[in-house]
Amino acid sequence: MTDITNPRLIKLKGVLFLLVGILASALLVLEQPALKVAVLLAIAVWCFCRFYYSRFMSSKHYVDGNYRFSGLWSFFRYLMQRRTGVEPTSSAKESGTTTKLGRDNYEIDAAISRVDWARVHGWLTTSYWTPGISQERVERAARNSALVVGAYTPEGQVGFLRVVSDWTRFAYLADVWVDEAHRGHGLARSMVRFACNTPNSIR
Repeated sequence: MTDITNPRLIKLKGVLFLLVGILASALLVLEQPALKVAVLLAIAVWCFCRFYYSRFMSSKHYVDGNYRFSGLWSFFRYLMQRRTGVEPTSSAKESGTTTKLGRDNYEIDAAISRVDWARVHGWLTTSYWTPGISQERVERAARNSALVVGAYTPEGQVGFLRVVSDWTRFAYLADVWVDEAHRGHGLARSMVRFACNTPNSIR
């Protein structure tokens, strides 16, 4: 399901939610016409509204500045991703250069000195977008990029991507790759998130 972006439809959606809520509340009070029921219903509505608001404002401004709330389902997906996805180390929070994953002993790093060029070349030379590319061109393209991100285990590199940017208005991803044996762990998503959170990939 795509998000609604038309301002008129957004307003209409809000009005419909309000009308449905008023109707449902009125029916409940008519079913049990007692002051206690009305007060408890008002408290419940107020608490749910505060919860909904806190998911949007509190999470965005005080918990995770990269979080974008788009409904309760997106919030629960976000919680699950935080449980199994990227958990920055203290050094990552300060410098944005290293991130350890919460499981499987993976690490995301932006240090270009750590890149295994032979392994990255082996991946990209078999890709459909750069078939047969030389290692020299792979390395030169990476070194001229705004950012290079790798995914690593203690045994070596298992993922790669680079960011191309004009340093002013745009940045796009290139050469995103995860070793076949390590796919299905969310590494590509984690590398992209890491790149988006790294300062200076675009100014």
